[in-house]
Amino acid sequence: MTSASRKTNASSRRKIISRVGLSLLGLLVAGALVFIIMPSPVEPVKWVAPTAPSFEAEGPWQQNDKLSSAQLVTDAPHFPEFITFDKEGQLYTGDSDGKIYQVPFDAQGNPGPAVVYADTQGTPNGMMFDANGNLIVTDVQKGLLAVSQTGSIEVLADSVDGEPIYLANELDIAKDGTIYFSDTSNYGKVTFKEMAENKPHGRLLKYDPATKQTSVLLEGLYFANGIALSADEEYVLVAESYRYQMTRYWLSGEK
Repeated sequence: MTSASRKTNASSRRKIISRVGLSLLGLLVAGALVFIIMPSPVEPVKWVAPTAPSFEAEGPWQQNDKLSSAQLVTDAPHFPEFITFDKEGQLYTGDSDGKIYQVPFDAQGNPGPAVVYADTQGTPNGMMFDANGNLIVTDVQKGLLAVSQTGSIEVLADSVDGEPIYLANELDIAKDGTIYFSDTSNYGKVTFKEMAENKPHGRLLKYDPATKQTSVLLEGLYFANGIALSADEEYVLVAESYRYQMTRYWLSGEK
């Protein structure tokens, strides 16, 4: 190769590198302009999180090894969310693919193989048996369901006040059969945008089996999650995951 050819090739390479470099620079500038000019899809609310509890000091948060002796019951469900038991002591849990599993136990407390009890075709989360032996289920996709002892599924509620129940999560059942359950978010699903904005979109709902009507007890909850009635049923607690807090809704008494 002659000296002139080498110079020509070197010049061509420099031109190519220069074009590539200018193209990359142009993309970076364009991206920066879009980032600056375009409005952000996230509109966050400022919030200062409370100080985390100490895991060293004595108290309920102190680190311990109480779960070190836990044993595997079943690995049939890949993403179980909640567990409950029937009158015979059999365990029930749901999976993200819609299946609800039943796990029997022998007289010594040893678990047997899990079997599919029902399939909601959704995502069953909370579940609890009512006085009639029906398995009441809060399903993320389907709403509030009742699974009979034969495995048939009835939709008790999938809307309230003309709006859909977006993300039914957990529940508790009162002695009179009233069902209290959480609707996590009107976003319809858990999204990063909702977490980043830190705004309240959850609700506490009530289902009356006598009238078959659903009503809203509380709105504006930060990721409404776990539900629990007090022992005397004077109030119901709902956990708000985004704010690390529990809100109490009084059902009877002075408040």
